[in-house]
Amino acid sequence: MHILVICRHQSGTSTGNLLYTAYSGTLMTEIEVQKRLQDKEDFPSLSEVAEEIVQLAQELSVPVHEVAAMLRTDSSLLQKMLAVLNGPFYRFIRPATNLDQAISFLGYKKVCSLAVGLSILGRFPTTWESDFSYREFWERGLCTAVASCEITGQLTDADLVEEPFTLGLIQDIGYLVLSRYYPYELGQTVGIAKAKDLHRVLAEQEFWNFDHTVIGEILCQHWRLPPLLTKFVRHHHFSDLGASAPEEDAATFKVANLANLVTEVFHGSDPAKNKEILKDRATDFFNF
Repeated sequence: MHILVICRHQSGTSTGNLLYTAYSGTLMTEIEVQKRLQDKEDFPSLSEVAEEIVQLAQELSVPVHEVAAMLRTDSSLLQKMLAVLNGPFYRFIRPATNLDQAISFLGYKKVCSLAVGLSILGRFPTTWESDFSYREFWERGLCTAVASCEITGQLTDADLVEEPFTLGLIQDIGYLVLSRYYPYELGQTVGIAKAKDLHRVLAEQEFWNFDHTVIGEILCQHWRLPPLLTKFVRHHHFSDLGASAPEEDAATFKVANLANLVTEVFHGSDPAKNKEILKDRATDFFNF
């Protein structure tokens, strides 16, 4: 089904010129989207090390030393992990100088989650491609990751089930797939959001009948990431869609949602508006 919408915007000029924007999109079901993407020969895959880590982390019977041994096979990844763990995002009493210490401080499952999140960074470009800035995307992702850690640090009583840095880093991963396969259409959704003053997920749903969180879920499933992490990628925009946080693991969903909004304050088109929304939502979620 094809749609055609004309958006009318009154300019601020004295002549009262009108700006018209036309766009057409294809409404698809989630099953159709999944088939289209998985039929593509270059659909992104994880590195072999990352795939092994994902599988090991989900097997409760696997000894910690096996997981550590696998992580040590990629020295570059290990150095990145230690750099992140010893950065300002984590408040360890003392630095983690090696993998064993990192696991003892954070727990091996969360260390594995961080390793997978950092591995994903290497599967996509870091510059420009089809008018999409990967550098800007990763800057936003890093901002969201840092915000996730900062918010988590204020929640002494919350039982957060996911590693906050990783969750913030990859929660909008669906945009990387859209930028690769549907760059023009993705640009159109940005135009719709601006013209109609809509949140981007609402503009995406209006254009496609789905949004980037659906694509993120498909990608996580393709990579066989933990179901819980996949669930957060899919539903972290719950409040922006007028829904409530799922009762199970609600605190983590709220952290992901707030962290994304913090990033919009710094990187969005209307920081003042986003800041007011952030204040209200932070009070509502956690009484900040």
